[in-house]
Amino acid sequence: MRSGDTIKVAVGLTLNLGNYQSMRVDVGLERKVESGDHLEKLFAETRDDLHKQLDNAVDEFIEHAEDTIRKQKGR
Repeated sequence: MRSGDTIKVAVGLTLNLGNYQSMRVDVGLERKVESGDHLEKLFAETRDDLHKQLDNAVDEFIEHAEDTIRKQKGR
């Protein structure tokens, strides 16, 4: 790849919430390739960053889903 090119990495996860409900969380990153970058290392770093972002997003959405379910049961 040339300097200025970009790599894009995306990952997603579908979670079964029970009672025929599910939730999907997707995250993605795009990074510019700089002169001297090693593509495999850049990809690995981007992938690791994505996994952290996905974990954070899943935790946040699960908390939101649990709050929503509690409110629905309280009706």
